[in-house]
Amino acid sequence: MRVRRLLRRRRRSLRRLPLKPKRVPVPPPPVVEADENEGEAASPGAEAKPAKAPAPAETPAADPNEEFRKRRAAAAEAKAKAEQEAARTERRKQDCQRARLQYQAIASGQRVARPTEGGGRSFISEEDRAAELQRTQGLIDSLCSDK
Repeated sequence: MRVRRLLRRRRRSLRRLPLKPKRVPVPPPPVVEADENEGEAASPGAEAKPAKAPAPAETPAADPNEEFRKRRAAAAEAKAKAEQEAARTERRKQDCQRARLQYQAIASGQRVARPTEGGGRSFISEEDRAAELQRTQGLIDSLCSDK
């Protein structure tokens, strides 16, 4: 019993401890090169040399998370592109399967009917069947090829 009570007190005291604040890394200040003639007095007989312009120091990014955001946006774009490609591939597979089934139905010799303008139906002739087989074979060739 006594051990349990001590452990319970220990847990309570640990809950009360303040959390350490997160440290955010601060970029170092930019390095500025000193001019050679700085601090020297100009001699009266010497010609005045043009002052050197300080070299442009690399300035830290305005937002320290800018690179992270760019990487995250690029990753999201790549993921969206991959999803679109996967959807396109799946759609091609389904279209290929439908075209093959249609070809089998036409090639099997069973009667194929088409709707007419009056709401009725008419069966296709042998010439129409041959044309439809060629058209469907073209669809199969274009949809089912591995590109």
